[in-house]
Amino acid sequence: MSKIKSTLDLVMERTQNLSLSREEKRELRRKEFEKRLQGLVVQYDDGLLSQEALAKGIESLRSEYEIEDRRPVINALLSRIDLNGDNDRILKFLLKWVPDLHGRIEECIGNYRELRGSLESESIERLRVDLERCHGIKGSAVIPNPWKDREFQKNVDDLRAETMSSIEAL
Repeated sequence: MSKIKSTLDLVMERTQNLSLSREEKRELRRKEFEKRLQGLVVQYDDGLLSQEALAKGIESLRSEYEIEDRRPVINALLSRIDLNGDNDRILKFLLKWVPDLHGRIEECIGNYRELRGSLESESIERLRVDLERCHGIKGSAVIPNPWKDREFQKNVDDLRAETMSSIEAL
């Protein structure tokens, strides 16, 4: 009787003579580095790691994967910035890791928040006028929700995309 082979046996037979080129190996190592780095940054942002532990972890990963370039680290940190949220931990680490970038990022976030506030005020006023004109609803207790305004949502989305692009360009 002939031997029945498992799928794994068949795959192993067909791929036994295949190997990765140096470039493919380098790319796989870079992707693995970025995944592990992202995990460290998430743990730090969640408060599970201190600045020192994150710095040690990053240096350990960089030496393990032989990564000289600092850009993947900066990109991982920048990807955790929430324009509407609290960025203190990320900004504190950026101040330590890349001091010259810190001030410009804070400026971008401040500009975003200022412009978003202006857009919100304009939307609230426009909605208030519409409520009074169309439905006769008016008074100091009327507080329209700008997030129900599609124009406001589109403007904020555009502003967020523009601000993140400018932060990434830094």
